[in-house]
Amino acid sequence: DRSVRLWLLRDNGQYWPSVCHYMNSAATAIHYSHASKQLFIGLDNGTVSEFLVSEDYNRMDHVRDYHAHQSRVTNVHVTPNGWLLSVSRDRYFQFHSCNNGQRLGGYLCSAWCTALSYDHGAKYAFIGDYAGQITVCQLSESGVKLINVLKGHNGSIQSLFWDGTKGWLYSGSYDSSVFVWDIG
Repeated sequence: DRSVRLWLLRDNGQYWPSVCHYMNSAATAIHYSHASKQLFIGLDNGTVSEFLVSEDYNRMDHVRDYHAHQSRVTNVHVTPNGWLLSVSRDRYFQFHSCNNGQRLGGYLCSAWCTALSYDHGAKYAFIGDYAGQITVCQLSESGVKLINVLKGHNGSIQSLFWDGTKGWLYSGSYDSSVFVWDIG
């Protein structure tokens, strides 16, 4: 129905929607930063919309749209240093500055991008794709540098999780396996 809803836990123990906002296209990915109260919504049309959520969670104000992709956004992530990372079915990984909306860089993967995780310490983006590969890129203000491509899954990557304390990347795939990659 193209709606985005904020649900709050009420005193009676039930969740009720406090905000219902209708988007131009279906929401396909979402990321919320509690510290900054920023809400990022990836859309089916390739746009990522940024909102600022009010202190009482009863309003979300539109900040800007990032015209990042040509196809469905499959994952969005915001880094602590203010970068918006996004991946899409258009095979692109993109990252933008949340301060001014400027595109800082991108990388074309070999297949649809399906999953995303981020290592804040090394500034590595891990990009899972439909072919079962994980592309590792290092990000900087001047762009993207390819570090490695991890191969091993026989199905598309469904999910990625970065454990910064151990230096491990977990990947789950439609081939019914979970790999632990020792990146550190």
